[in-house]
Amino acid sequence: MDFGGKMNFKKGDNMATDVADVCEVNRDGGRAGRLEVVQQAVRSSLEVTVSQAVSHDDMLMSLTNRLDKFFSIHKSSYSMFLSDRKLMRVPVVCDQNDIKLGVIIGVDADKSLMHNVLEAGLVFVSDFPDHAVSNPVERKVLLNPDTKSLAIIPMIHENNLMGTLNFASAASSAFSLFDLKLFDNFFKVVSSHFHRLT
Repeated sequence: MDFGGKMNFKKGDNMATDVADVCEVNRDGGRAGRLEVVQQAVRSSLEVTVSQAVSHDDMLMSLTNRLDKFFSIHKSSYSMFLSDRKLMRVPVVCDQNDIKLGVIIGVDADKSLMHNVLEAGLVFVSDFPDHAVSNPVERKVLLNPDTKSLAIIPMIHENNLMGTLNFASAASSAFSLFDLKLFDNFFKVVSSHFHRLT
């Protein structure tokens, strides 16, 4: 990928690893500007993806495909918060290109990291997901044995707690390389599109 002729990412398939390599090489003061260019490219690419989604399932699968190019995603899902039942409902899990539809998993909201993230209204990123997820049902939904990075993104539209988007990667520090403001700003857009599809 060429960003203005100054950086050329061709080394590997994992954009996060390539960005880390660029940051390491460019300690001459150019690091912040170059990483900002990469983050803007990620955001622009993802905005186009969500605007074209025709359903929640389609949005998850399209985002997973797009994010996989940047973060080596190996598991993704979305949850819907059912406030009347105090339950996080997970209708779709994409697990290394195996899409599980039709099996709806419920996680008690009182014992759910997804629900805690949703209530806090802040993006959650962990480089140690084994320690972060204690609920056994939620572990099965969110993680694989080789997961090294986890991102849970709250979807809130006009103070309506809708649910979360959940992404796991086998790459170390896949999500923590990027500024959380990038995720926060972008996922406000995702929340709006997710609400549009409700």
